[in-house]
Amino acid sequence: MHTYRLTTGAPLRAMAIAAVATLSGAIIIVLAGIFDWPTAVGVVGGGLAALGIVVGALAWIFRILLTVVVEIDDDGFRMLRGSREQQGGRWTDISRLGSSDQGGLLRLVRRTGEPDTVIISPAGRRSRELDRLAADIVTRLQQH
Repeated sequence: MHTYRLTTGAPLRAMAIAAVATLSGAIIIVLAGIFDWPTAVGVVGGGLAALGIVVGALAWIFRILLTVVVEIDDDGFRMLRGSREQQGGRWTDISRLGSSDQGGLLRLVRRTGEPDTVIISPAGRRSRELDRLAADIVTRLQQH
């Protein structure tokens, strides 16, 4: 069995915002304690630090939730998003593989009247992992 993970890039902007907010909040808390500033200033620093932590955590959670995992074996495929299976099928039910012009989408066209299976890269563009997945799918389809 081969497993392909399609994910977004690291959430660098969100992590940078989270780091700046957390560090700024921590500095404000320390300075408020050293210079005996009003308690409200320390509370604002604490809120800013907490906000930074929440933004950082949410960035990683959303990255995990957007990840698409495609498992392929000799009999068929299974696509999972997050922790639940979205779609799957057998190679004998698939007639061909199509893709979008922009490259972030693969379409497994079914022989039967059932809806096609569409695999969308969370990154929104073609990636090396998506290219490897497409090549593996083409190889499997040629074998069946």
